[in-house]
Amino acid sequence: MNRKVSALSDFIAAMKEVAARSATDDDVMSRLTQPALRLAAERSWVERRRAELVPGRNLVYEEPDHCLAILLVRWRAGSRAPAHDHGTWALIAGVEGEEINTLWRRVDDGSRAGFAQLEATSQVAVGPGRILRIGARDIHTVNTPHPALAVHIYGRNPEYIERNIFDPIGRTVRRVRF
Repeated sequence: MNRKVSALSDFIAAMKEVAARSATDDDVMSRLTQPALRLAAERSWVERRRAELVPGRNLVYEEPDHCLAILLVRWRAGSRAPAHDHGTWALIAGVEGEEINTLWRRVDDGSRAGFAQLEATSQVAVGPGRILRIGARDIHTVNTPHPALAVHIYGRNPEYIERNIFDPIGRTVRRVRF
């Protein structure tokens, strides 16, 4: 098997094994962090797909039940993603450029429908050699001042999950499916 294919297929095999043997999302993310960084650094499998990449999410792999998804996310300069959670665990590994992720903490107790009070807690730049672990209910925004490319690895493909979109200024939250 050539190196272009083996980096991706080796990661997929490791991801399946880790997911099957791990008791918690934190354990899955912890055990996949280094393999995900190696996958993002092995550019040959990315280059093979580059001509087909569109701005936004590009599906690379997912299980038939939509679990264990791998996407290449291509960001244009000036792209933004609103405050959101994923509804599943996620690893975001930089390939080129940088995603600037602002992490948020929900301050209210979630008891009022449509209301959410958020507080920014930190900012993380995800570029080559960097990874961000995001739990199912962790909240973040994304800003890319320059073009960027990242590998996003999910416990479940976000296209098949209802999740929350937040407006930190308006203090609102709404459930959506992308």
